[in-house]
Amino acid sequence: MPFYQSKGIVPPKRHTVFKKVDGSLYYEELVSREGFSHMYTNLYHLRMPTCVLEMGAFHPIELKRGGKTHRARHIRTAQINSSGNAIDSRQPLFFNTDIVISKAHVNMSMDFHYRNGHFDEVLYIQSGTGNLKTNLGNLSFKFGDYIVIPRGVIWQMDVDDECRILVIESNRPIEHQIDIAISLDSY
Repeated sequence: MPFYQSKGIVPPKRHTVFKKVDGSLYYEELVSREGFSHMYTNLYHLRMPTCVLEMGAFHPIELKRGGKTHRARHIRTAQINSSGNAIDSRQPLFFNTDIVISKAHVNMSMDFHYRNGHFDEVLYIQSGTGNLKTNLGNLSFKFGDYIVIPRGVIWQMDVDDECRILVIESNRPIEHQIDIAISLDSY
């Protein structure tokens, strides 16, 4: 059975003309993985959400296949040479056709907004604090927090203290309880 939550000023009926007090329009944006047949959010904007001032350069993820021997591995992630913002500092550790698992040592706030159009993301905060700003609102985070960012959500991360983050990108929706059985060095 569907459930609805409303925050702020919303129209009496979804997907209809919604005018401001001065007669100009609010602009509706549907954020969803699969249109109306799946979970979705309607956002109402003061200005067109499609107005993009600048696109950053495209930086493809370089995934390198390791040895083909299947064996247990001890990944010393504290020793990974990584720094920068929450996007640029990612170092892929493991991947397959469904997920990419990376480690990020974040020492800089983002001076741009980011939207992952391919993956849902889980950020496990191993250390540090900060604030995640999204088009759905702001979220303060600290050590031990899991942050789930659905595909298509626009976000920006400001860090107060240097953060060490385990990043899981999944091409399938992350909808339910997350059971992660990965132990990575955080010392």
